[in-house]
Amino acid sequence: MSYRNPSSYNMAPGVLALIVGSVFPTLVILIELITGLCAGSFFDPMPTLGHIVLVASVPAINFFLWRATQREGASRPALIILGGAAMGIAAGYALVFLPMLPIALVAIILFGFGLLPFAPVGSLIVAIRLTNHLAAWTEHSGRRIATGVMIGFAALIAVDAPATATYLAVGWWQGNTANQQRAVSVMRMIGDRGVLFRLGNGDTGRAPGVLSFVSTSWQSGGFGAPRTSTTAARELYYRITGTAFSATREGHDLLAYEQVRGTQTGEAWPDVSSWYRAALLGRSAGPWTASLTVEHVPLTTATPE
Repeated sequence: MSYRNPSSYNMAPGVLALIVGSVFPTLVILIELITGLCAGSFFDPMPTLGHIVLVASVPAINFFLWRATQREGASRPALIILGGAAMGIAAGYALVFLPMLPIALVAIILFGFGLLPFAPVGSLIVAIRLTNHLAAWTEHSGRRIATGVMIGFAALIAVDAPATATYLAVGWWQGNTANQQRAVSVMRMIGDRGVLFRLGNGDTGRAPGVLSFVSTSWQSGGFGAPRTSTTAARELYYRITGTAFSATREGHDLLAYEQVRGTQTGEAWPDVSSWYRAALLGRSAGPWTASLTVEHVPLTTATPE
């Protein structure tokens, strides 16, 4: 048989494992959903319903794992796989929050708050401990754990792929014609128009989700905010949707128009990027004025190119 000797695992995890692996992360999730502390400062760990379900599944799985460990000789093959999935999800978030742990530790010491980055780490440790305890009573446990971990990683990638593709597409749009065509194709296949709208609205904060967080961190060369172009996002938004970039405020649709105009020649450009190219190539000499007009009108849908 491939399972291990249960005699060395006869001490079931106590209440501390339940608190660290289930109660504490549940409270952290609720606090983040209510206050948005992490979303406003670093990145949004739960930008979509899919992210919320995945994150919330970790303390739920840890609870069922803990309850199963309280029964001696319990063999739960399905729980072993779920434990592996919880380990994969928690490991993904723990990796992202790892650079924040020193800052969070200082915040706890000085201000008494900053526990959020420790939730994924605690959940991961407890998930490993509980799954390992149950694995002593289950055949082929290693294979089941590995399957669960792969399921957890795959779920993380699946829910975060649209946002990641959107950030990459905005970067490609600023390149040559071939890259722009790639950006359009990717956005139409798996891109997130909500994220694209947010970028076009001037939101230069950290990308939502784990995978997009890692990809934009790599693009920006560190822990700073990703370098995204508002103009590029608006241009790509128009190319994808066929509508001028708009925003919504107090239930009203806002239609925004950019324009840069030469004060002496009367030349005009519909956006900053087209004016910048003309000025860079010496086709226009300043001074110039820039304006942004916003109208309270419904969106008018045009046919995308």
